[in-house]
Amino acid sequence: MTFKSVSRVMSVVLVACVVMGTTACGSKGNAATKPETASASKTDSTVSSEPIPLTLGRQTLQNVKLPEAAVKIVNLFYDSLKNDQKLLEKYPEVAEYVKTGVDGSARPFNIEVNTATSLMDEYSLLKQCLDGKKDISEVNISEVKSNFESITKYKEDAENADTTAWSKYHSRCKGVDLIQKLEDDGTFNWVTPVFPSTTPTMETNQSNLDKLEEETFIKIATGAVSADKGFDEFVSEWKSQGGDTICKEIADSLNK
Repeated sequence: MTFKSVSRVMSVVLVACVVMGTTACGSKGNAATKPETASASKTDSTVSSEPIPLTLGRQTLQNVKLPEAAVKIVNLFYDSLKNDQKLLEKYPEVAEYVKTGVDGSARPFNIEVNTATSLMDEYSLLKQCLDGKKDISEVNISEVKSNFESITKYKEDAENADTTAWSKYHSRCKGVDLIQKLEDDGTFNWVTPVFPSTTPTMETNQSNLDKLEEETFIKIATGAVSADKGFDEFVSEWKSQGGDTICKEIADSLNK
């Protein structure tokens, strides 16, 4: 677990709770109506096999036995799988998970910690390898490697390919390729983020709010302050230092 990853992931979950005015966030940032659970791997002796509630608002965070398990899961998907070339050799169970192409909605912890263009960026790498313009050994991203292997097998013998190879071929070489064509033709309109503007208070206060957020979550992660107390204090300071004003400015802009 790294402080950078802890800060980034907890920011996604906890700040979303603040902005949305709820104490629980579910999958994809929506207010949770039914808590989801995830069983941690039994192969890691530091992680409990007990279900972990994923409603990580203030009221449930304090009741989670090992909240770091959630951080480890996100680190695996959005750090290790993208940067560690030896990961799949060291952990065959992770390799099998990637190979079978498990969709994000079926993951035990479904939060995307990616750039808005990650899908297209990874497809660009994949296509270069499929076209022979780049060697797959030069690619660090485990999922791209797995997709390359499955798609290559499908192209060599489509009749006998398994469903994973079929799905990866059609989702990437047909689906994502269509998005790429539309973008190349200038007919695909990318809008990111949902609120692309910068409000007046963002210009003057955002750097301080970002610093407050990072420092607070590092304190929580290192145990310098309890999650309950640290989060309450963060919410209060975030709101008073311009957060409430930013929320109002965004709401006013979206309602015009």
